[in-house]
Amino acid sequence: TFNLFGRNAALRSSEDLVSWTEAEMVMSSQPDAGFGRRYEWHAGITPFNYGNQNLGFLEKWCNSGAGDFCELVSQREGQTWQRVAAELPFLDTGPRGQFDDILVYPSHNEPIEVGDTLYIFYTGGRSGGFSRGIDMAMGVMSIVRDRFAGMAHSRREPGELITKPIVVERDKLQVNVERLLKGEVRVGLRDANGDFLPGYGLGDSLIDLSAGTARTPVRWKEHPDLSGLRGQKVRLHFQIDGASLYAYRLYD
Repeated sequence: TFNLFGRNAALRSSEDLVSWTEAEMVMSSQPDAGFGRRYEWHAGITPFNYGNQNLGFLEKWCNSGAGDFCELVSQREGQTWQRVAAELPFLDTGPRGQFDDILVYPSHNEPIEVGDTLYIFYTGGRSGGFSRGIDMAMGVMSIVRDRFAGMAHSRREPGELITKPIVVERDKLQVNVERLLKGEVRVGLRDANGDFLPGYGLGDSLIDLSAGTARTPVRWKEHPDLSGLRGQKVRLHFQIDGASLYAYRLYD
């Protein structure tokens, strides 16, 4: 759909590919998003389900005609679509002279999962000159499982992240962490009053990040897992030092 500032991104859905819902506006090309000044329009969204939420690649076309890229957007059931990191490219153009140096957009398919790697196929374009227009070619980018966005820290003092209260319904905890500089992450557990549970302090956690996997197990000096906390409501307290935390996972 078009308005005064260019093209918007709307979404229709269907359970049988026959009957479709009315178009729902999910990203509007308004001046507060830079449209009419920096960007011409949204070229569309490639949405897909990922766990308990929906993710998408939002295509943004620039006024200059070069530098078209994709942002990451997300949506949870019953809520509106949100930009994960406004103006920050998730799928960006390549270096000058490469096949994707002026535009990139996804192949309109969800990522392909192979083990702990996600492959995202996309179309890239580069200028072929006035007589040839734009040369197009297919490319592929890969990311580690669940590493669409993370909480990163690289300053002198460690960063802190405390989750909302969760009920412990599984016995084990894993984290998805990428080492940047020093590369250390500690995990403590707090009770409803905000106090650390005995034996589950930050200094008690033992996490080996040397393997660099998406599913690094967490244990504590006196507790190999969370089995003694089943049914309790806790907050996870992460201390991040020179690393990026992408996800955590409770499992059996």
